[in-house]
Amino acid sequence: MPKSRLLKDPDQTCFQTAALSHKGYYREKNEDRLFIQSYISDDSERKHILLAVLADGVGGHRAGETAARIGVEEIVNAVSLADSLDQPTVFLKDAVEKANMKVVETSKCDPEMAGMGSTCVCALVIEDQLFIANLGDSRAYLMRNGKINQLTYDHTWLEEVGGGSGLLFGESRRSHPFAHVLKRYLGSGGPVRVDLRMRTGLGTGAADKDHTGGLKLQKKDRILLCSDGLTDLLMDEEIQKIAGEDPVQKSAQKLVFCALQKGGYDNISVVLFEFTGPIRSDIF
Repeated sequence: MPKSRLLKDPDQTCFQTAALSHKGYYREKNEDRLFIQSYISDDSERKHILLAVLADGVGGHRAGETAARIGVEEIVNAVSLADSLDQPTVFLKDAVEKANMKVVETSKCDPEMAGMGSTCVCALVIEDQLFIANLGDSRAYLMRNGKINQLTYDHTWLEEVGGGSGLLFGESRRSHPFAHVLKRYLGSGGPVRVDLRMRTGLGTGAADKDHTGGLKLQKKDRILLCSDGLTDLLMDEEIQKIAGEDPVQKSAQKLVFCALQKGGYDNISVVLFEFTGPIRSDIF
């Protein structure tokens, strides 16, 4: 007899969520793909779990959107069919690696898909512990106590040559010719190095450290996943100001609208969620 699934739809959740995407004013189609879903573990622990995934496809014809779709679907399927999430970072790493292989295999079978790829950033929250997996230059941010912190590292030629230290900043970084030359992405031919690190300075001025063991969320923390169609047009401080106060659905709408106002040159996608605090166990 097959095992029952670990994750079920919850009756209540400790997250407020929103996801929104716009193709922008100049692109023929939207190659971004998004997913966000809350779950509860179907066991004695009844853990609250959230999965969010964002992928920004690259490649001609239908290739970019196909790579992004495959990436999101493979990761979502891995989580929804999981029989254990006891090792979240190992699980995320395996899920993204399998998504990469699926994109590679698909590109080899169809000449129209040759060379396709996609960024991928995903957040997995188990109770109040956040885990991140990342490839490319889509980003994850933490907004806490009126401050914003970029959790992920960009995997571009510019950033990796600089060791992730922020070789260039602001407009000079955005306009650099290698600013969007990806060094890691879904669809890489060789073994892909899934990045599980999170920056831990948290906007305090402390030095960033490689941190993969999970970040403990606080009540009212907000996590934003977004494509470069947003971050190419809005500075971090603008993102915090726009998305830090209103309900998450309105905040997501305002982020996309503001990026469109500033030009809307690319697909613009955001996945935003707020941790509203643990639900009392005595309600079950």
